[in-house]
Amino acid sequence: MGEVLRGLRSGEVVTYGEVAAEAGHPGAARAVGNVLARSDGLPWWRVVTSTGRLVPGHEAEQGRRLRAEGVELARGKVRAAESNPRPAVRRTYGRSSEEVEAMEAPKQVRPKRLNDYLEVMTKAVFQSGISWRVIEAKWSGFTEAFSEFDPDVIAALDPPDIDRLAQDQRIVRNRKKIEATVANAAAMLDVAKEHGSFKRYLRSHGGFDETVADLRKRFRFLGDTGAYFFLYVVGEEVPPHEEWMKAHARPAPRARAR
Repeated sequence: MGEVLRGLRSGEVVTYGEVAAEAGHPGAARAVGNVLARSDGLPWWRVVTSTGRLVPGHEAEQGRRLRAEGVELARGKVRAAESNPRPAVRRTYGRSSEEVEAMEAPKQVRPKRLNDYLEVMTKAVFQSGISWRVIEAKWSGFTEAFSEFDPDVIAALDPPDIDRLAQDQRIVRNRKKIEATVANAAAMLDVAKEHGSFKRYLRSHGGFDETVADLRKRFRFLGDTGAYFFLYVVGEEVPPHEEWMKAHARPAPRARAR
């Protein structure tokens, strides 16, 4: 967790839950607070609750530090940024829409073999709920640990191999995502054999929504955002991201009756 916290840059604010997930311990938000309480030198002021609230009892100091870094506050909370128009970019608090717009879109590739598709899908899986910067920084380690994403090799991994990967510091050690990658490699081999190639499989559904629906059905740990990212990066047709974001925006939660 310390590595994730030390990696936070000026003006970048995340939640306790995000830090825990990025460190490979989803659901351990309280542990992040314990680490911050015991450690000196970590940028504690850049971490807030899931609703954007500041640390109780330290609101004044935290607010002062955040404002000095250009983060906007309102009513004791960090102001959430507008919907991010770029795919697969971490939640960003206190940024203007212009700053968010300037974030780099993921680079597209031209897949030449099944390995390329599995690599992009694996990146989509591991970026789910985790900073894309953390995954990018470790990606060379992922490539080595996952045998350059050879689907035949990955699909053949057994429980001891998964145990080994779950302790491999070159990657984000999320066992469920590692297991998903093994299952996805096997599923990818199956559909490529069934359709003659993976590209033919992707183009066999008649449209974007149908393709996403089948991807989510066949492949593990691949949600709407991950499927969009995957299709965009491998060069398949996707709707404009701003349009897609509006269509998939979650409704605001209802206020609880008192």
